[in-house]
Amino acid sequence: MKRLLWFCMAIAFGLTACKKDDVDLAFGEKPEVRVEKALQQYKSELVSSENGWVATLYPAGGGGYNFYIDFEENDRVSMFADIASSTAGAAYGSTYRLKAAMVPSLYFDTYSYIHILADPDPSVYGGTRGWGVFSDFEFAFSSVKGDSIELKGNLSGSKLILVKASKAQADSYKAGDFKKAIDETVAYVAGEPFLFTEFGDGKKVQTSVNAAMKTFSILNAEEGGIKATSSFFSFTLTGIHLQDTMRYGGNAFTDVYWDDDKPGLYILTHDNKRLEIQASETPVFPMHLLLGTNFTTVAVPAGTISGMSPEFITRRQQAAANVYALLSSPLTLADIDFVFNTEERLMDMDAYIYQNNQAYLARFSYSYTKTSDGVFKFRYTGANGNADLIKNAMAPLLNYINNDRFSMEYYSDPDKRILGKIASIDNAGFYFTGNLE
Repeated sequence: MKRLLWFCMAIAFGLTACKKDDVDLAFGEKPEVRVEKALQQYKSELVSSENGWVATLYPAGGGGYNFYIDFEENDRVSMFADIASSTAGAAYGSTYRLKAAMVPSLYFDTYSYIHILADPDPSVYGGTRGWGVFSDFEFAFSSVKGDSIELKGNLSGSKLILVKASKAQADSYKAGDFKKAIDETVAYVAGEPFLFTEFGDGKKVQTSVNAAMKTFSILNAEEGGIKATSSFFSFTLTGIHLQDTMRYGGNAFTDVYWDDDKPGLYILTHDNKRLEIQASETPVFPMHLLLGTNFTTVAVPAGTISGMSPEFITRRQQAAANVYALLSSPLTLADIDFVFNTEERLMDMDAYIYQNNQAYLARFSYSYTKTSDGVFKFRYTGANGNADLIKNAMAPLLNYINNDRFSMEYYSDPDKRILGKIASIDNAGFYFTGNLE
């Protein structure tokens, strides 16, 4: 046993006597040399595209964003982005570097368009305070294949795909064609809220392009309701590109194109079939069927807007006067949101109350039933403390909500904005409108 122990100790001393340089060289070059070579190769790849790169960024928080990025040898980079019309039309210059913390990574190390998506201040681009839309500006290299490079965000795991641009693409970005394509598409879908596509089965499929949320959706009627299929998208020079392949009735597609000649939009399927996206003056589906799919809230502003009945305006003014007089320090009744949870058949009537410029939420909670043709009946289930305080003052409005049956329908105001209209079936003179959110 003693011999065996001494033998093990000898092996141990022999191992510790090895020089570090010898161990590293046993595997070839030193790790730091291999890493430096990898960084040089990645940089060479980035600057080798003489026409720059068309990039698509998919933040972990959702959405899709198109960039044109041109890397220079001197660690400068310029870019366009579809974050806003202004970022699509004006190039922004900043710096970049390649570094290996854990793995070889691309760092956009001074503020650029890419940083906007990760800006911690919600006033810059919305999102969550401290996180933005959970995007990245430091990316690890995942793969280099042919003319494309894939990277993954080091913090949030966003996906960034670079594809070598052609000269024609680079010239188009720089000439303002990107901004023009975005502006035309956004203006078109804003002015034509009722879009649909016919895929060959004789049915109209509602088609929605939400430029703010960067989502493309198709909705079709199925027994018991509406089936919605959606994908995030990014704008392109020719239209929009979907993050996910969309399928309907044997048709598959990932791109929607802008047709300058019509003008309008069309789909080109993977088997090269062109399907027109058509505009309608009326909705494809009733508003109540889209509740919980396209929107969950009818947001009624404090002021008077088109589509509000005189009876509703009078009753709300009475309620506001009652609320104002409740306390020695006046309360102001502001917006009222009707928020629906369609899965559990619940509705919250959220009234916002201000006192000394401080906002308070008064929530009146309801369950509801709905008939197949969209008649709603609300049942009061309770309130939070603020709502209890103003419940009697709000009676001019609550008496209708608590007792009447209601329908929902679209309402087009004079500016052609599409609002939601909630109307009493039992008292024809009581109805109001609000923004669909």
